[in-house]
Amino acid sequence: MFKCTSFLENISFLGMTNNGVPLLYGNLVDAEPACCVMDLERGTFEKRASYDHKNCLVQNIGNRVYIHDLKGKQELLVVDALDVKTYAPLEPNCQVTPLLGGQILFEDRKQDIRKLVSLDSREQLQSFPMSAEYRKVLKSSDPERLFFLNENKSLITCVQGFTGDVLWQTPLPEHVTVNTRRPMRQYNDVVLLNGEALLTEPVKVGSIEFDPRGSSEKVKAVIALDATNGNILWVQAPAFGGEGGSFNASYNLDASMKQVVILWTRGCHCIDLKTGETIYLTIFDNKAAEKQNINFSSVYENYVLGAGKKGDLIIFDTDKKEIVQKDKGRWRESLMDAPVVSKDFLLIYEDSFSSDYRPSVSIFSRS
Repeated sequence: MFKCTSFLENISFLGMTNNGVPLLYGNLVDAEPACCVMDLERGTFEKRASYDHKNCLVQNIGNRVYIHDLKGKQELLVVDALDVKTYAPLEPNCQVTPLLGGQILFEDRKQDIRKLVSLDSREQLQSFPMSAEYRKVLKSSDPERLFFLNENKSLITCVQGFTGDVLWQTPLPEHVTVNTRRPMRQYNDVVLLNGEALLTEPVKVGSIEFDPRGSSEKVKAVIALDATNGNILWVQAPAFGGEGGSFNASYNLDASMKQVVILWTRGCHCIDLKTGETIYLTIFDNKAAEKQNINFSSVYENYVLGAGKKGDLIIFDTDKKEIVQKDKGRWRESLMDAPVVSKDFLLIYEDSFSSDYRPSVSIFSRS
């Protein structure tokens, strides 16, 4: 199956580019910590930029990593698989989101306004109010559009970033709201949002009928929108596994690029991306779920990957409907982050939340 070929201690994982190149931080090339790209086939590294990781905010959006000095003393670094670009320092401690390729969005809370600014010239291109209708920016990798959520989480507004024109507004059904603590996912022109729905009658999902407890029950939901016109494609409620708060809202496209797999601690639910039709629904029985306590998070061909209760890497075969590999690896007791899939490789990384531990990256290759 998969074999661990590299264990990189005291190394941080910054992100993965769209073409499957990992960006790492640490002493990989010389004595000075730096952002490096890794060639997974050869196991080699190339240095891209040096910076003070402790004083910087690192955001991975699309195929780039944005490195922002929170003290405003060092230039903004934008790193991709091939190059690193430097820009003038940003405002210290400002609320900023890199969006739309070469633009950034500042939030000026004193003036109650957001400013879309060019990275190159620092000229303001557009401004957006922080009114009730534009209360929350939904982070996405869309190169042209911005998505806003209103104050009561029931209206989505899509704006053409460079012109400020409103492209569409979509009110959500009365029983559905968006959960802003989870990021939206965008696959081509389909936008997926985490949310909640109030169910008042039985609902059939695949071969399973879900009966609300009492006269109504609030459950986790997934809302799919057409990014071009705002039409609601489908609402999946319940998104299985979401009744008890164990739903981790990890969406993954399968090899066909037409089906999305929703993963949680007790199984996986494969849905047609455009229609919302259930392709398959795999749920572990309660005993198996309690024993393994699996937190599934990634999809690789017909395998679903995640972490077990004791920090094991768990690989589940959706065809055989069974666990085909468990691996403790060299990480700590709990596997904190999702395995990242890149072609024939898996990356398992741990960020350091305590001075007692060091961050690490484990690399598995398919055997």
